[in-house]
Amino acid sequence: MKVEKKLSNLQELVDELNIDLLDDSIVKSNMLPFLHEDKLYRVKMPTQRDLALAREVEDKLKIKLLRAEDTITRKSLMKVLKDKQGIDIEVLDSKREKYATKLKDLYLALAQSNDKELKRIKKFKELIKKVKSQHMSISVEISDYLSPSIENQVETAYIKYLTSVCTEKNIKDNEWELVWATIEDFENDRSALPNMANLCFSRLFLTLRS
Repeated sequence: MKVEKKLSNLQELVDELNIDLLDDSIVKSNMLPFLHEDKLYRVKMPTQRDLALAREVEDKLKIKLLRAEDTITRKSLMKVLKDKQGIDIEVLDSKREKYATKLKDLYLALAQSNDKELKRIKKFKELIKKVKSQHMSISVEISDYLSPSIENQVETAYIKYLTSVCTEKNIKDNEWELVWATIEDFENDRSALPNMANLCFSRLFLTLRS
């Protein structure tokens, strides 16, 4: 799938979530709620047991990929990309970090703006939208380049497993239940929900772990 198509699909998911995944304030009480088809869901931080089981999934896949003949490490892939195609992942990653830093500064400036400063607020919102798009674009580009690497495949499986055991659906009032009984159910779900939950869990996990 081309980067443009992946970016378009990701943007559609983000638009449907109707929350700003780059805004740290959305993460509260070790969980992140979101809506899908007018139903309330949430992703929560994993337990120690969840993490242990996810590491088992990670280790099994890593061993399998290391034993295979047609696999490549991230470091080797980055060298091939740079030597053969002139694609420097380190440079791209540096640009992504700059966009992330700029976004944090813009969010801070927006938060400090007076409610009556309409022009100033509008300007910051427009800048945030632009920088978010740039950050998302380069993130998808990097992910696309590195997706064949052993490390990226293992990380994807790790996060996917944790997403499957940490996503809950609101039943009534303050009652919640797991959406998927098994990782197989998660993988067989053809709706947009798994990808939406994966986006939200990744955001929650990385924010609270950092």
